[in-house]
Amino acid sequence: SLIKNTKENCRDHLIFINTFQLYWHIFIITAIMTPKPERISTKDQNSISPPSEKNINADLQCDYLVVGAGTTGMSFIDTLLTENSNATVVLVDRNFRPGGHWGQAYPFVRLHQPSCFYGVNSLALGKVRNRKGREIFDRDDRATATEVVEYYEKVIGQFESCGRVKCFFGAEYKYAESETKPKSDVPASSHTIISGCGKVSKVRCCKLVTVSTNVVVPSMRKPLIPVHESVEIIPVNGVPDAVT
Repeated sequence: SLIKNTKENCRDHLIFINTFQLYWHIFIITAIMTPKPERISTKDQNSISPPSEKNINADLQCDYLVVGAGTTGMSFIDTLLTENSNATVVLVDRNFRPGGHWGQAYPFVRLHQPSCFYGVNSLALGKVRNRKGREIFDRDDRATATEVVEYYEKVIGQFESCGRVKCFFGAEYKYAESETKPKSDVPASSHTIISGCGKVSKVRCCKLVTVSTNVVVPSMRKPLIPVHESVEIIPVNGVPDAVT
């Protein structure tokens, strides 16, 4: 009976891993075949103040322009760099650190799954390892929000150290159709990165990959119910600081 239960558990575990890999491959194919992004309306274009000449940096060129440094975007870049030894990437995110919603997640939250199933392929997140240093499945090995954020900062360090990835954090991405025909195979479009200090960088890329989940936690929005002005409201994220 014990052997039978062990075989059934192993089978279920393998089915889970195979299903995960299938969905990941589907994502990679979908991300590379990114549809054309929305065109900025004339009204939106007019609302953006034209940058002065001194604030415009020289054009950046890359194979892939990735918008979004969350878990999905980071995994995409990691796989791309592994599969294509010549690919160059420009990464932009409006947040000031990688990891997407983990930067605003509750400080006491943990992964909903074992750490060995999370993160990028080139850097292990799980703490439980075998003699060869490889991750081992442990249902209790679930990284905290702080550990996840620190992990993705290490991943960014790996990306930048290879010399093929340039990162822009705390920056906004803007897209607009070009009115002139391109002189090369590069699509006729305008990709712009605006940093927090107002510096503007024009980007020429072959592929645009946008990743957005729009995760919103209480600290990022107003209360969903009316609150009297005399009442001090603290989002869940701020509870640990409020009680210490």
